[in-house]
Amino acid sequence: MTQEKPLVVLIGPGDCASREELLHLTKMMLAGQIDLVVIGKGPFETIRKDIWKKNDVPFIEDLLREGFDHLSYIDIDSPTASGKILVLQTLNPRLVHITTPNNTHIPLIYQWSSALVKRRGIVTVQKPLTSDLNEALAIQQAFSMKITSSNVFGFDHYASKVYPCFVNGMAQTLRSLVGNIKTIQMRFLEQYCVTLHRAYTLQGGMTEDWGAHVFALLGIFADWSTTPSFETLDTVEFSRVHRGRYPGAPIEGDTYFWAQGKVMDIPFDVMAGKGIGDASEKWARIIGDQGTLLINFDTNQFMIEGNPAFQPQSTNKAHTETFLKAILLEGKRPEEAPGVHSIKSAAKIVVLIHGLQKAAPKLFAYIPGAYVKGVGNTLGMMEYAERNYSVPLVEIPIYKEGFIKN
Repeated sequence: MTQEKPLVVLIGPGDCASREELLHLTKMMLAGQIDLVVIGKGPFETIRKDIWKKNDVPFIEDLLREGFDHLSYIDIDSPTASGKILVLQTLNPRLVHITTPNNTHIPLIYQWSSALVKRRGIVTVQKPLTSDLNEALAIQQAFSMKITSSNVFGFDHYASKVYPCFVNGMAQTLRSLVGNIKTIQMRFLEQYCVTLHRAYTLQGGMTEDWGAHVFALLGIFADWSTTPSFETLDTVEFSRVHRGRYPGAPIEGDTYFWAQGKVMDIPFDVMAGKGIGDASEKWARIIGDQGTLLINFDTNQFMIEGNPAFQPQSTNKAHTETFLKAILLEGKRPEEAPGVHSIKSAAKIVVLIHGLQKAAPKLFAYIPGAYVKGVGNTLGMMEYAERNYSVPLVEIPIYKEGFIKN
């Protein structure tokens, strides 16, 4: 390994989040831009086959043929793994990116942040920071008292996607067209159910998975900033929460949630779930007294609704690659990179997720693949979309044309 190129350590390839990081980092390694060491669980050939089956990144063939054969890989189950990791920590990694399951993040953060803090390396962690509320509170206190938190950050790829809306001149332009924010709405609804290969990483449910995205975005939208601050997230309060789970889901947690409340005294209305509706629906609306900013995550575009003078613009579709390049190749500070936020904000997001779960401890049942209908302020009844079910109809909070009807 050369000292001129930044050394990157990627921990946890195998799940759907880390596959993308692995592919982009391997591409950068092949271009001679970085040195890369991957730490995973089990033989790398298993991970390699898994990526081949599940990823559609265009350059995957070249990576599998050229890059993966030259990767430095450490199998955490190997008896020599701990010794290799100790040596690796002395080589001054520029970036350690953690993409392991949520319940393993905290020990890895302590292990790597303390090793890198004097060498100016940084640690980034895929959302959410942890599944455990006490862990989130403990790490927030520990980093405030004992270790500088400047070298550990959270990363959320949806926060990275909206980065172009809230940076430099575009942020000013959009703010002038939106005016004072009156309400924030978000929908992340998928008609398909939880797949078996995602069941392990989604055991905490949609509140834990999509809730992390939602709160990161709420902090960004309310503050009109590129990153969610702890101070803004600390103003979140809930007024109404529903959570549900369709029978037979391969996860223990909820598969749907809907929450209303306020952030910085701005009303919000957010909904996320699987097995709902007859089409994917992923968007955010920031409604102001001058206009409405629509961010369409399905088409990767943002626009001012009803304003033909503002042409639709592209969101940050290459969200993960942009984040990696900003830190590794462009020399940006982590807090300037798309999708990155402080460890304090990441811990607060976990607190909010648990607050959402506590607000609606009972899950209602609904039928996957059903279409939700309703009028006015009533609760709609499910109509079966593709097949008949031998279970009673159940009520679900309605949406019509993407809007909750109070």
